[in-house]
Amino acid sequence: MLNDEAGFTDLRRGIDGLARIIRFQFHLDPYDKNTFDFVEDDRLRFQNDHAAANETSIIMAVRPELVQLERIRDGGKQPVAVAGADPRTDASVEYGVEILETNVDALCRGIEQLLK
Repeated sequence: MLNDEAGFTDLRRGIDGLARIIRFQFHLDPYDKNTFDFVEDDRLRFQNDHAAANETSIIMAVRPELVQLERIRDGGKQPVAVAGADPRTDASVEYGVEILETNVDALCRGIEQLLK
């Protein structure tokens, strides 16, 4: 459940339910890539990956015991099911902390802008 100004929003309705709230309560297009673009650092602006350096770095920062980089097969090729920078060479605790801090700061600025 998400506590919003209308009360509680049942997030079991999925992304479509959340998108309707953004569209009708805040009069924003939730599918416009610029709607939530509050991150000013180009290197951190778009963090879309799967099991790659960004996601792995975040987990390294908050739950390092879950990261098992040694289980990724060597061979110099991009690991299967990894979309993004290779976590074996590009992931780190420091990068994960930087990603989290940047996102929290950006979300706070974005919420402040929306509430004005």
